[in-house]
Amino acid sequence: MRRGDVLRAEVVGESSLENTIAYWQAIVSEVRKERPGSLLLVDELHGTPLGEAQWRQLVEAMRGRGLEQVRIAHVKLRGLQKLEYCELYAREVGSGARVFD
Repeated sequence: MRRGDVLRAEVVGESSLENTIAYWQAIVSEVRKERPGSLLLVDELHGTPLGEAQWRQLVEAMRGRGLEQVRIAHVKLRGLQKLEYCELYAREVGSGARVFD
């Protein structure tokens, strides 16, 4: 869903690297079509959170796919768990990503 320059995405289901990569691939597709300035991601995944190595793998998989030009707010309604790794790694590759609980 888009409001103004903000694309909003909501994800639900089981937390896994495969699911996380899949929803980010879907987001990349929408970002390429919609060209928003910002992305609000509301994350309601449950289960075991991704570990540090998995967050790095995700960020590397998304590198150069068009997310670098989008300000990202990743909201974890169930708490940050280990999401701070994603923010750190995303910033290393030039993405304006922030995480919130």
